[in-house]
Amino acid sequence: MPTSPYKVDLHLHSYASNVTDYYAANAFAIPESYSDPIKLHRLLKQRGMSLVTLTDHNSIEGVQVMLAAGLEDVFISAEMTTTFPEDGCNIHVTVANMSEAQFAEVQRARGNIYEMIAYLDEQIAGEPGRPGCNKLVYFMTHPLMSTQNRPYGREGALTVEHIERALLLCNCIEVHNGSRTRALNELTHRLIRSLDRPTIERLANRHDIAPKGPTPWKKALIGGSDDHSGLHPGRTWTTFDAAGARPTANDLVEAIRRNEVGPSGAHGGPITLAHSLLKLLHDGSTAAPHGRRAPAMATGGSVQALLRIVFDSDQRLRDRAVFQARALYHQWLGGRGRSGDSFERILESEVFAMLAEPGFRRTLGATRRTDDRIFDLATALPDTEPSRCFINEIGAGGTSRCASMRPAIRRAISSRSTSTAEQPSW
Repeated sequence: MPTSPYKVDLHLHSYASNVTDYYAANAFAIPESYSDPIKLHRLLKQRGMSLVTLTDHNSIEGVQVMLAAGLEDVFISAEMTTTFPEDGCNIHVTVANMSEAQFAEVQRARGNIYEMIAYLDEQIAGEPGRPGCNKLVYFMTHPLMSTQNRPYGREGALTVEHIERALLLCNCIEVHNGSRTRALNELTHRLIRSLDRPTIERLANRHDIAPKGPTPWKKALIGGSDDHSGLHPGRTWTTFDAAGARPTANDLVEAIRRNEVGPSGAHGGPITLAHSLLKLLHDGSTAAPHGRRAPAMATGGSVQALLRIVFDSDQRLRDRAVFQARALYHQWLGGRGRSGDSFERILESEVFAMLAEPGFRRTLGATRRTDDRIFDLATALPDTEPSRCFINEIGAGGTSRCASMRPAIRRAISSRSTSTAEQPSW
């Protein structure tokens, strides 16, 4: 591991990642990210990143916004969905420190991974003849995760053979992904570190792909947050060495080529995913920037106001006061939903009642970190009457009050089950 202080988050998304094949996002009819590039740059710098890039899916629109604003230490990257032509299996390969013209050619070639990699290698080989040019690097992201392959069924699914080919094509691998669990990241790290010369030679013979460089079994290992929600940018990063007080993107690329980089920072897991999805629902219900579609799940009224308290750290004092006044007024009117009300109406009543509690308001107001506010909310919500009755409905139990809510809960379940996207095959 290098000892220098330079850091960069090499896996990060903005609203330019606006089309998704991921089940969770499709289920709620939302894009992968609503994150604003300008705000991301500010947050990354606050969190100590020396360089800044975005790795949107097959797009450089987000990072172009940063460059157009004249923001410092920015370079162009994109996470490309590229395809093995033998069977249509897709993987993600991030290309970093591109020019706009190089991105256009990568975009054209990504339908065939061999053609795309050949173009990149050609550009790298020609760098000595272009003094002062940007230097390219590319790497496979989350190598043990199948990507956008469900439409192809078994024939196009990610297999060991695809991973073996990718290891021959790429000398840099992401092994620390901030949205994946520690166990999966450590497994990926061990597998890549276990490569040796006999293994690479055996794979090269098996797949008829020539390995690259003098020691192709010694992969450069990098990390990034893979943040889509704006909650965790810069929480996972790549450390690199460089001369001078202000590194450039070319310094980063050269450090990767020398294998003088290392991944560091936070791991992810189910909680990270849940927090990110909740944030996406909030962002999607408050705005649909740049013409992107609104979510299928509406989060209006009290629930939307509650999400604003959780996620909008700069929410105006007036907004908070108005919301708390509504909660108190609702409590004065009698608070709880009545038999025959819709599930949404009952839930709204319970949320207002919860937020009228002085102790809960003090707890939420005193909590600074977004993740901690989410935990406070997650701890309180299951104790509301609709949540308890929802659980009882699944178990066919419940109190007489739950019995009165049961038709509304069943209607809510039925409406969601007929409007969500196709379920995953697994």
